[in-house]
Amino acid sequence: MVNSHLTEAKGLIAGCVNQPAATVADDAAIGTLEGWDSIAHISIVLAIEARVGRTLTSDEIIAVTGVASVADILKQADGA
Repeated sequence: MVNSHLTEAKGLIAGCVNQPAATVADDAAIGTLEGWDSIAHISIVLAIEARVGRTLTSDEIIAVTGVASVADILKQADGA
């Protein structure tokens, strides 16, 4: 079964680093994904906030380090 939150997280990140979603690995993270720099990180945080409809906490922002952590935030926002 495909994890829709993981797929969505990859797409969100891909858009912020200007890469096709297919090139973003499930384990992509800061330091391993080309284009994920400090500016892209801010874009990713803003995109997550737009998607979940709220401001992320400082702890959540710090925790945004890879595809899995973004997927976790999306999953929690959906109550899954």
